[in-house]
Amino acid sequence: MLRPVKMSRVVVAGSKNVIAPVVEKLHELRLLHIVNYNGSQPSFEMGKPIGKAKEYSEDLIKLRSVTRYLDIKNKAPEKTYAESQILSEMDNLLNNVGADITATFERITAIDAEVKTKQDQAKALTPLAVLPLPLDAYYGYDSLATFVGTAASAVDADVARVSPVNEIYSGSAKNATFVAVFVPIEKAGDVSAVLSEHGFFGDIRSQARGQRGLRDCNS
Repeated sequence: MLRPVKMSRVVVAGSKNVIAPVVEKLHELRLLHIVNYNGSQPSFEMGKPIGKAKEYSEDLIKLRSVTRYLDIKNKAPEKTYAESQILSEMDNLLNNVGADITATFERITAIDAEVKTKQDQAKALTPLAVLPLPLDAYYGYDSLATFVGTAASAVDADVARVSPVNEIYSGSAKNATFVAVFVPIEKAGDVSAVLSEHGFFGDIRSQARGQRGLRDCNS
């Protein structure tokens, strides 16, 4: 069973001439938990990275990104390698393999987003399956107004009362009645008012237009 061990806070100060070997020895001993200095003590200024520490820090961030993309779990290495070998292969790993992995992951993310968008559009357009019209029949008219959505009751008689010239299609799915109403553009206001009396809701023409655009792009 793991138990906590009492720790003491330690500040190591000394000449700049020996700071590098001191830091190396502290890491080697593995007895000190080194934390980032936040500059809270006025007597000590923020130091600069030693040697290639900044470069190695940036490489470590890239490596962590790659391991996250590949879903690599942290575990003790089965084999150890010399520091010189690791450093010699680091540039190739990050600049070539790492770049390919990052690009592939970004492409996968973009594809997932595209698939999600199409799934949402397909879900929104499912009600249109009960209506006997192709997707491109719901938009693109200069002289016709179109209304596509759900209604709580039959709209045919009242729509015909305010607009004798009309085309109405209806169908039921999942306890809802879907309607598509086509009337002359000058009757749009009157028909809109009539439809609101029947609990008309929604306009999925924009979804149909988007789906048509996707179909055209993929054909």
